[in-house]
Amino acid sequence: YYTFVNSSVCMIMHARPDPPAQSWTASQPILTWKTVSKLHSVNNACYYDNRIQIDSTGEMYLITNHPAGPGTKGDVSILAIPMASPSQMTPGWASSSSVLLQPDTPKLNSERRDPGSISIVENTQIQRIHNTYVLLYSVGDYAKSNYKIGLAFSESLLGPYSKAYRKDKHNVWNNSSPMREVQYLMQS
Repeated sequence: YYTFVNSSVCMIMHARPDPPAQSWTASQPILTWKTVSKLHSVNNACYYDNRIQIDSTGEMYLITNHPAGPGTKGDVSILAIPMASPSQMTPGWASSSSVLLQPDTPKLNSERRDPGSISIVENTQIQRIHNTYVLLYSVGDYAKSNYKIGLAFSESLLGPYSKAYRKDKHNVWNNSSPMREVQYLMQS
């Protein structure tokens, strides 16, 4: 799955290896792909970091990131979109999509892309460990030292997910006063 942007139109595309029988290995990555279908297109707002996840019942979801506000100026959240097949979203998917994780309200300084800017939770990887879904996500600006990885946990793929918090008693994140902040796994 990949995102293709043409002018102001953002499209979610489904691709397969070309030829299809190739297998990915550490020494032989797949370098040639063929687009199978366009899943969705939207003006002025992108769905990105798209990947498929199957829950414990076998239901398939497209896990993606999407700005919550108008255009690309909104805070970015992580969504699960139900899929009918690997190349087709479920009819009525927009009304049955689930927000897996979103920036906190009120906004946490640690989740802002830049000071005073939008808040982002994105770049999702989900692993099922025993009966718990562990969602790894990133926040901040990938090109700056505020880029970090967080963890959230749920008993269901569709949530609710709980972030790990701790009191920021030294006010590392420069809030108006020391407050609860996310405990991150790693920061650049």
